[in-house]
Amino acid sequence: MTGCEFQWQLRYPGQDGLFDTADDITAVRHLHLPAESTVRLQLQSCDVLYTFAAPAIGLNELAVPGTAYVLELRTGAPGELDFRGDQLCGFQHEQLSGRIVIHSRDDFSRWLAEAGPSD
Repeated sequence: MTGCEFQWQLRYPGQDGLFDTADDITAVRHLHLPAESTVRLQLQSCDVLYTFAAPAIGLNELAVPGTAYVLELRTGAPGELDFRGDQLCGFQHEQLSGRIVIHSRDDFSRWLAEAGPSD
């Protein structure tokens, strides 16, 4: 999950399970996760300081240029919750707030297949 140009850019490993390969899947703004799983989320920035907060699960972190911060979280049952993001420039950017969508394992697999590899 990378804060860049006032939005969250998300990257998921494709079928090979590896990042930075031809089958990676990218998305913007909304974070999709499998239910009842331990997830490692790498938070970073390509340009300025960003905040990422999901109060419902007690998450409040910074994305700092040049630094990757890995956090682990355990997802619960399927559902949705809000997250808020901001960059420290003094202006509100709607693209930095979004949803964490927690899918059943089958629905998450379906979402990945429909999202398809990035070009």
